[in-house]
Amino acid sequence: MKNAITLDKISLNKRSDRAMDSMILAGIPIAVCYWFLDSILQIFASGQYNFIAFFFGPNLYEIYTRITVLCLFVIFGSHAQNTINRLRQTREALNESKENYRTVADFTYHWEYWVSEKGQFIYMSPSCARISGYRVEEFQQNPQLLNQIIHPADRQRVAEHFVNESATRRAQSFEYRIVSRDGQERWIDHICQPVYGSDGRYRGKRAGNSDISAVKKEKQERELAEKKLLKYRDHLENLLREHSDEMLETQARLKAEIKERKLNQKAFEAALQFLQIAYRQHSLQPLLIEFVRAIQEQTALASAGVQLLEPIEKVHLKFFAGFKKELYDAISRLSISPSRDLCNEEKSPAGLTGNQTCSEYGSMYINSTTKHLFTHHYSRTGRIIQLFKDSGFETLAMIPLRVETNSHGYIYVADPRKDMINMRVLDLLEGAAMQLEIAVKRIQAEAASQKPAS
Repeated sequence: MKNAITLDKISLNKRSDRAMDSMILAGIPIAVCYWFLDSILQIFASGQYNFIAFFFGPNLYEIYTRITVLCLFVIFGSHAQNTINRLRQTREALNESKENYRTVADFTYHWEYWVSEKGQFIYMSPSCARISGYRVEEFQQNPQLLNQIIHPADRQRVAEHFVNESATRRAQSFEYRIVSRDGQERWIDHICQPVYGSDGRYRGKRAGNSDISAVKKEKQERELAEKKLLKYRDHLENLLREHSDEMLETQARLKAEIKERKLNQKAFEAALQFLQIAYRQHSLQPLLIEFVRAIQEQTALASAGVQLLEPIEKVHLKFFAGFKKELYDAISRLSISPSRDLCNEEKSPAGLTGNQTCSEYGSMYINSTTKHLFTHHYSRTGRIIQLFKDSGFETLAMIPLRVETNSHGYIYVADPRKDMINMRVLDLLEGAAMQLEIAVKRIQAEAASQKPAS
């Protein structure tokens, strides 16, 4: 394989060119030498030894002949010089073209080569040594070296590529690995295309190999870094999720505690309000009125009322707020015995079906009167519940004013909405009932102590 012409050959050609420049001047001395030798021959031939006469010519014919010869030598030298100049220009252009070809081919950064249709290397750039560690001469001496340095894991794939490229004769590209002289693994970006002459004849393939090992390494490092980042992100998300769950649980617990404390605070304030009312009033009717107003305020129920079962000075004391007059007049007409428990009364077959709820204190409450069906309407409690149901109330509670086992009155609360009675409301109402019962007994005792002894 031959690359560009060497600098020594170029220098030798330049020295020969300088010698050829004097071809015209060389024709004149040759013509003079001819003239001189012809004069000598004329002297010996004639036997007359007059050199000057024979040199300038014994006659005009001889002078004309010698001048003609001199002109022919000059014309020949001029023609020869012109031919030499054109050859020299052609050679210089050829040398410049070869130098340009060598510059373009040999100084390409990538590993370029040209393989003939017979599989022989026609040209290979010196960059092969930088990429593979093997020089151009080594690939010349061993045409199989290119296949030998291919990574064992990629040889089958590269062989299939060469077969496919030869069969299709189309431009193709793919990536594979080689093992360099120093044992390093290098990634090659290979691209090749067929080569055709000016006559259209197939002349092999032109191939280029680029070292993309740094790009591959950077890609692998980036992928590894991305995997680490994804793993780290998943770890952080798990931590955040765990802590978020803990925070949500803590937040829910705190909200529940705050709500519990608020409810406890509200219950405490309600109990304090009932206690203040119980010790502030000294008359029964104002006491009942203020208690009913406070019950409505603390429970947010629509209607509330109080009825004392035992007459005070022959008067049945009561106060209802939010109820129609017909309803509490009907309740007043019902004779409820102080010694009988409303809940125990309804355990008889003549009462409810057991859908009402009773507390340990003896309070009865219903959160939906429309869901309670009655088998008989003859019991007092059944008739009271029916009255509230007919008046449009869904929620109903009756809290006894109890001393020991006897009930001396009832607190009534009702609301058109369902499910308005819960354990906190019931506890608040039962606490109010105890405070009201104590206040009633206190006022009765004060009134009895102020009467004059008979």
